Amino acid sequence: MPALQHRLLNSALIAGFEENLYKVQIPEESDVAMSGSEFVFVYSTFPDVGAAERVARALVSARLAACVNIYPPMTSVYEWQGKLETGPEVAVFIKTRRALVDETIAAARPLHPYTVPCFLVLPIEGGNSDYIAWARGQTKGR
Repeated sequence: MPALQHRLLNSALIAGFEENLYKVQIPEESDVAMSGSEFVFVYSTFPDVGAAERVARALVSARLAACVNIYPPMTSVYEWQGKLETGPEVAVFIKTRRALVDETIAAARPLHPYTVPCFLVLPIEGGNSDYIAWARGQTKGR
């Protein structure tokens, strides 16, 4: 593509983006539920998708998690028993109520294939009210 055409195309794309930028609907404050950390993510890692799915299904079925997101393989670098290791893992974000964290980890731990599994609790400051309401309905303690 000649340089002039390329610059004209980029200018048109930027102008279109700027025009549409002002049309973005920002939710009303009432559409955003500030849960005050009622919900949290429990972050964990697994050696493969199969192991992650087994734990995810158990937690959702037991109503300990509203949803579990399983992220594609990543590479982890860590030291284990004095040896530097590198290997594939999948990351998991378990969406649950803060009040259910201990029960969720207790249910996941015996299903987890690692000797020392990672369970890190991360706060969720808020979210859209319809999603928070759905998550409440999916977990114990409704």
